[in-house]
This record gives sequence, C-alpha cells and structure tokens, in this order.
Amino acid sequence: MGLNVSEEDKELQAELQLLVDKVIGKDQTLIPSALEMLKYLIRTSTTSMTSVPKPLKYLAPFYDTLKQTHKKMGDNPTKRGLADVISILAMGTAGGEEAKKKL
Repeated sequence: MGLNVSEEDKELQAELQLLVDKVIGKDQTLIPSALEMLKYLIRTSTTSMTSVPKPLKYLAPFYDTLKQTHKKMGDNPTKRGLADVISILAMGTAGGEEAKKKL
C-alpha cells in the first residue's frame, strides 16, 4: 500500500507541524496566531462531508499532544481557541478511537 503524497500535501503537513510546534511551544506570543491559522486551514479545507479534510487527517497524530497542552494552559481566550481546534479533531479521525474505548 504505497502512499503517494503530493508536494502540496507535504507542504501542508509541514505547515501544520510548524503551527502545532508554535501552539505547544514556550513562546506564548506565537500561540494565538498559530491557532487562528490552524482554524483557517481546517475551515477552508472542509469542502465535502463525505471525506475527512486533509488538515484533520494530518493533525490527528497531534490530538493527545494538543489536549495535554490545553490542560496546562491558564483560562484565557487562547485556551478556548485551542479547545475549538481539539473539539474539531475529536469529531474526526483523532477522537474516534478514544470515543470507542469509552463505550
């Protein structure tokens, strides 16, 4: 099962990785803009209800990391923004396995 990843997909994966690194990083000033960009990428990629948008697929491996980061944050708009991203991931492929375990 060879997966051919297009150059465009590789760029998207790299961009998402960079944004996640900013969200989980130490520099608090980078987090709000990184979250806004993640939200933008998720929002603009949701073109079909029959397939999982690529940003959601590529962000799925970071689901637990983002949840841990959220737990460590103080209560502020940034934490609520991260909660939005996590909730979107939870509805997709990332949270599916965790939800099944709780049934």
